[in-house]
This record gives sequence, structure tokens and C-alpha cells, in this order.
Amino acid sequence: MEDGQGRFAERDAVYEKYLHLSQQSLRLKFSLSHKASSSDSPLSRQTSTRSNSHSPTLSPIDEATPALYGASLLSVADDLSALMEVNQQIKATLTELLNCPSVKLDRGYRAWVQERLMEAEHEIRQQRRRRSSNDRRMS
Repeated sequence: MEDGQGRFAERDAVYEKYLHLSQQSLRLKFSLSHKASSSDSPLSRQTSTRSNSHSPTLSPIDEATPALYGASLLSVADDLSALMEVNQQIKATLTELLNCPSVKLDRGYRAWVQERLMEAEHEIRQQRRRRSSNDRRMS
């Protein structure tokens, strides 16, 4: 009986790790979503029109905005990198969970883990595509 409990303990520990990583992923996604919605058009909110001209210009107070926007882009890039790393860890953790003896014996639980693993792999592929398309645009 001790052997069976050990298998479940291993599975439970790996599952807890997965839950922790999933929470990290959700926090990063929320942060990225919030940053994207709060900076949809940072320059459009900070442009003014001169009275003698129709061309928009930055007011002196807002001249620092491009630097802040650049810092915001770095923050987004950091979050995207962190999200990619967390998703890689989720994939590895789910693979570890899939290999637990108690999961191998439980068809329903195994199917659930396989589904989460496919979702993680899909998300990683999407992130890679986005990153490569962004890299091409930057070139």
C-alpha cells in the first residue's frame, strides 16, 4: 500500500507544480492584456494640434512619452519571454505528470493531462509564430 501512496504523492506534487505554473501563465497573460489595452495608441492621446497648423505635434510635457513607450515595449517583451518560459515549463511538467505510474493507470486523468499538453504545445507554437513574424517586421 505504501508504494501506491507514493505514486499518488508524486502525481500530486507534479500536479501542484502544474497549477502553480498555470497561475503564473494567467498572471502574465493578464499583465500583457492590460498593457496592450492601456497603450493601444499612446501617441494619439498625447498629440495636440497647433493653432496655425493642421499637423499634430507633441507638447513639451509629452516629449518623454516615446521613451516611456519604449520602456513599455521592453516590459511587454520581458513578459512575453517569461510567458514563453512558463509555457515550456508547463509542457515539461505535464509530460512528467503523464509519465507518473498512477496517471498511466487512470484513463480519464491521462486524457485530461494529454489535452492540457496539446493546449500548451499549441500555445507555444502560436508564440513562436508571433515572435518570428515580429522579428521579420523589425528587420
